[in-house]
Amino acid sequence: MNEKKEDLTLDLKALKEQESRKRISKGYMWALFCAVFWGIWYLPGTVIWVLNPFDCSEQLRKQTEMGSLL
Repeated sequence: MNEKKEDLTLDLKALKEQESRKRISKGYMWALFCAVFWGIWYLPGTVIWVLNPFDCSEQLRKQTEMGSLL
C-alpha cells in the first residue's frame, strides 16, 4: 500500500513537471510567433498610420474651387 502511494506521488510529480515543460515550451513558441508577426507588420503598419493618403482628391478640390473663383 505504501509503495502505491509513493508511485502515485512520483507519477503526479512527473506529470506536473512534464506539463510545466510543455507550457513553457508553448509559451516561448507563442512569444516567437507574435514577435515575428509584429516584426513583419511593423513597417507597413507604420506607413499606413503615419503617412498621409496618396490620393490627391483634397488638392484637386481646392484647385477647382480656386479655379472657379477666378
